[in-house]
Amino acid sequence: SIIQISDYVALNLQRDSFITTTYNELRDCLNHEERYLCQLKNPVRLLSSNERLCEFDTFKNNCKFQKRDC
Repeated sequence: SIIQISDYVALNLQRDSFITTTYNELRDCLNHEERYLCQLKNPVRLLSSNERLCEFDTFKNNCKFQKRDC
């Protein structure tokens, strides 16, 4: 499976920037319908076309992955 950069990624309403978050941090957010209002605990990152949401292997030029038994 691909090794992601975080448990969860939260996008802003304009979908041009994001923060990474964990399940525990997400539980601390205010939930309104399908939206969460969260206190910022991590830096806001701009979402660009070359942004990767996985741990990247620069040597192989692709996302890192690990094998796991089902």
